[in-house]
Amino acid sequence: MFFILSKCLFFITLPIVWVIGWLIWALRTSNPIYRRRLLRTALGGCILMTNPLFSNAVFHTWEVKSVPMTALKDTFDIGIVLGGFGNFNVHPYKDRFNFNTAANRLSDAIVLYKKGIIRKILISGGDGRLAGEQVNESEAAQHYLQAIGIPDSAILIEGKSRNTRENAVFCKQMVDKIQPNARILLITSAFHMRRSVACFQKVGFSATIFPAHFIAERLQWNMDSTFEPDESLLMNWNFFIKEWMGYAVYWLKGYI
Repeated sequence: MFFILSKCLFFITLPIVWVIGWLIWALRTSNPIYRRRLLRTALGGCILMTNPLFSNAVFHTWEVKSVPMTALKDTFDIGIVLGGFGNFNVHPYKDRFNFNTAANRLSDAIVLYKKGIIRKILISGGDGRLAGEQVNESEAAQHYLQAIGIPDSAILIEGKSRNTRENAVFCKQMVDKIQPNARILLITSAFHMRRSVACFQKVGFSATIFPAHFIAERLQWNMDSTFEPDESLLMNWNFFIKEWMGYAVYWLKGYI
């Protein structure tokens, strides 16, 4: 039930849903004052959420700071990579692995493995969709790692989890069975790291963090990055609003 409710909550927090809602309300209201206010709100929301300077300034306040690979002096037994980096809605996908914008979660883990910083890669994530064809992301990622030459002995998969809470719980169960005192490096997106590490700590994990996917861009004072609207920022706002809501709900549920 919690999984279904979280998906519904995500839908109603989408910025584009807000804008469409304000516009529909403006069209249906007979009060001219309310109509003007709603139209101004919809316009103002679009202007703010597509402004690079404002958006990136907000994103920077939430994303965890980058950790240079050179700063990782120790060797970690397991690098836990949280799922959410695959795109199974495009064709073809059954004979290859298609990445979404969070591809760095896995690609950085591969580099860390190649550099000898992590000894094993644990992919955590099953199928997070409510309906449609079921695709297990961790198993698909396993096939990709095998295809690029990562040995089976260095690949671990946890394919039951559907959210961050379950990532932590099921990874804890797996690690406790195979290597209880393993040194863990937690790898996920910078905007998702606060909730992730809090979940892992809640279940008893002691993990070093490695943010691997950044959305916020460098703040620059020029025409393009200050005033020129960027429609792609609406999608970025989706990530952050979803994460803020998720953090609040997890806090209320006692998951963090």
